[in-house]
Formats: sequence, C-alpha cells, structure tokens
Amino acid sequence: MGNPQTYDAGTEKDQKLFSQHDASWIESGYPGEGNILIFNNGQGRSDGDYSSVDEITLPADAQGNYSLSTGAAYAPADMTWTYSSPSDFYSQNISGAQRLSNGNTLICDGPNGIFFEVTSDKEIVWKYVNPVALLSKAIRFLK
Repeated sequence: MGNPQTYDAGTEKDQKLFSQHDASWIESGYPGEGNILIFNNGQGRSDGDYSSVDEITLPADAQGNYSLSTGAAYAPADMTWTYSSPSDFYSQNISGAQRLSNGNTLICDGPNGIFFEVTSDKEIVWKYVNPVALLSKAIRFLK
C-alpha cells in the first residue's frame, strides 16, 4: 500500500504515500476505530510538496489476514478520509495526527509550531501557532 511500484505492482502514478510517518491505530470507540491514521509528509508528490493526514481502512478478512493477488497492489486502493491544504500545509518532519473522541482530528505541524483541529468535513475548529516557532523563523530569516 502506498507505493506499489516498489514491488512491481504499479507505476509512479499509483503512489499515495510520500515520506509518511506516525501511523497509528484509531482507538476503539472513536469514529474510524480500527483504521490507521497516517501523517503523509508529501515530499515528491507529482502535483507539488504538501502534507496530508490520511486515514485508511485495512481490508482484513474475518481472521485478520490480508491477501495479495500476484501482480496486484496491496489494498486499500484509496484513502477512507484525507485532510490536506496544498497551499498552506506542508511539514517535512516531526509532525503527527490523532483522532479525537468527537470524531475530529488533532494535527501537529511540528517544524512550524502549528496545532489545529479539523472536523470530518475538513473544517478547522481552532488553530494555535506557537509564537516561539515564529520568532525562531524570523531570526533565521534575518541572519
């Protein structure tokens, strides 16, 4: 899943994950429980570098097994839910996401010192920008 060309089951167009990390199970009792939430850094996307938070539903059978047909890509073919904002959300490292009990998703844009919560409809509920991160960027810019 994510980059089937690495195991000869797709092309560059089929790639969905780009330097991803912080994959975590969504807790039992939370919307999307049992799915996996992934912070997808987004480096090297064909349409530009931008990050996304992606939720996938794993296609396990009743025994918890995953099948793979010869020459086919691992499932799922698509994300269950995705949050992205290509014009203003890019974080190349130290970031993450967590599903909250109300169904919203808490996202940390680590290098930029930004934390925000989005609804399942991808609307930002609140946003916090760490002023120390802004000050550090300004100082580096001025040097």
